[in-house]
Amino acid sequence: MASITQERLKELLEIYAKLKEEIIEIDNKYSLTYVEPEIVLPDSLNLQKMTYTPKSVEELNELAEQYVAAAIISKQRGLDSNYSTKLKTLGRKRTEAARDLTEKLKKADNDYAEALEKLQKKLINNGLLFSTTASKYRETALADYANQKNECNLSYTQDLSAIDTEENDLEAVYKESCEKLEEEKQALITKRYQVLVEAEEKAKTNVDKYNNGIEEKEQRYQYTRAKFIESMRRAERDRVLTMTKLYLQLGEVSYRDRMLREKYSAAQDAFWPLRRNEANVLLSYDSFLNFHLESYYSTFVDWVNTSLLEPN
Repeated sequence: MASITQERLKELLEIYAKLKEEIIEIDNKYSLTYVEPEIVLPDSLNLQKMTYTPKSVEELNELAEQYVAAAIISKQRGLDSNYSTKLKTLGRKRTEAARDLTEKLKKADNDYAEALEKLQKKLINNGLLFSTTASKYRETALADYANQKNECNLSYTQDLSAIDTEENDLEAVYKESCEKLEEEKQALITKRYQVLVEAEEKAKTNVDKYNNGIEEKEQRYQYTRAKFIESMRRAERDRVLTMTKLYLQLGEVSYRDRMLREKYSAAQDAFWPLRRNEANVLLSYDSFLNFHLESYYSTFVDWVNTSLLEPN
């Protein structure tokens, strides 16, 4: 037999407890004896006058700020996160610009060295290594090298300037957004404060109204309680009368069999979703069903062992 976990056993016992309640209700339903209804209502409302302690302006302001805080903090975090992300992006741009400058300057150095090497070979081949022409060539190469470096530095300076502009614009937008958020916060606090003031006024009115109507409430309660008790008694009398008529109509044996079949049906409804091993655990738990199903108990046991599914 498949084992049943403690958690599942707890669920099964809860199902079993509900079935027991239902079967007891069926017993009560078929009882031919009048039973005074159990009155769960208290004898009196025992109402006490309410006291009203108004909140101070400071307390109302604090409550309004607390109410608004969560939404404002969330928005502020959004602004901060967006600002921080964009600042990091600009920081990466600065790093990339510096890396690009380094690479370009290195290339300029390599290009200049390569140009000098080519120029040296050319001058040697043409016998012009120590000529005035050689000096002019070297000066031209040096000027080209200087121009290339200047262009690199200028481009880097322009990139930094553009990044600085972006950063200044970003900071301006961030500050403006924070200022607007602060204005929104104050507006929301003012609005919430007014709502709290109105709620306080309403609360005071309700307390006054309640205190003025305590006696009336107690009288209405007593009237309603009496009507409810009488309706319960009338329902119990009607039940006894109906069941007595049914008893006389069916006879004792058929009447009792009808009650047992209703219990049997309730037990089937409760056990139908269970696996066979689960149902047998409940059958062996106590003798409740054996006692209450009487002659139908063996039929119910057979039904459990033939109709319910085997455990997985």
